[in-house]
Amino acid sequence: MVAPTTEPTAVLYIAAAPRSGTTIVSSLLGEVPGIFNAGEVRFLWKQIVEAGTCGCGEHLDRCEVWSRALDATVGHAVNGVTHDVVRGGTAHSLIRTLPLGLARRRLLGRISAPLRLHLDRTLPVYSAVAAVRRSDLVVDSSKSPSYAFLLAGSPELTVHLLHVVRDPRAVVYSWLRERGNGAPRRLRLQAIVYHALKWTAWNLWIEMLVRPRSATYLRVGYEAFARAPYTQLSRIVASRGLDFRHMPIAGPDVHLAHLDPNHTVDGNGYRFRVGAVPIQPDEEWTQSMRRHERLVVEALTWPLLRRYGFRRRARRERAWQNA
Repeated sequence: MVAPTTEPTAVLYIAAAPRSGTTIVSSLLGEVPGIFNAGEVRFLWKQIVEAGTCGCGEHLDRCEVWSRALDATVGHAVNGVTHDVVRGGTAHSLIRTLPLGLARRRLLGRISAPLRLHLDRTLPVYSAVAAVRRSDLVVDSSKSPSYAFLLAGSPELTVHLLHVVRDPRAVVYSWLRERGNGAPRRLRLQAIVYHALKWTAWNLWIEMLVRPRSATYLRVGYEAFARAPYTQLSRIVASRGLDFRHMPIAGPDVHLAHLDPNHTVDGNGYRFRVGAVPIQPDEEWTQSMRRHERLVVEALTWPLLRRYGFRRRARRERAWQNA
């Protein structure tokens, strides 16, 4: 049995709106010595209940890393309590639950019982998996600001916040592209409005509520990361005082990474990629997104577009396209 450390576990939490490229960022970080990429830990118990697959291809209860980490803490047998843990995690991980949770903590000085159960089961796993992997830093790419807010308030963890920001037009276009062009115009517009507002809400919560509770904060643009992956990855690793001489990318002018099998508990299909993987920005939206749809997204996100520098870039693109 592995004995988790009694010191707070250092966690690099990747917070972002969905479709912001966090799986790519976390996969590359996981290749750096001393860093363990755990994937989206907020879905750990859901994966256990559903016999989910680790990034290595094994079921979690048979994975050499997660089976040892779970045995060292709370075990991985599925029972009624495990289902309660899943429900507790689901209840707090949505953005609309964050204001209510914050009010409860401020007024009553406590969190709900389901949430406490979820925390009691989950927090020890971070130190256990760090011990199994002998890692100085655990990467959690859960994205959710409400989950990050919860973790950052725990004395068992030292949460370092990595805020990944992707252009909201690219984020919305990614959702639209997955669903194709066959949806009725009204439903398509509803989807655009929903995802644009979600991008704004998540980024606002990350900056306003999670950032002040975190030990450190670093923001990186996904487009900048994809254009210069070696430089941006080195910047992130160096910010944690770790050695960035051994990187999955050979140098500043290289856009090809080498990925080994990983042990992520959850995430999108990119986490299963191994071998030589190209790293490049996905900018299909600049040519294929309909103009009126761009304008809707820009109208709903313009304050943060300006803050993150995307507004000026949009003007340059339109000037170039109209030349």
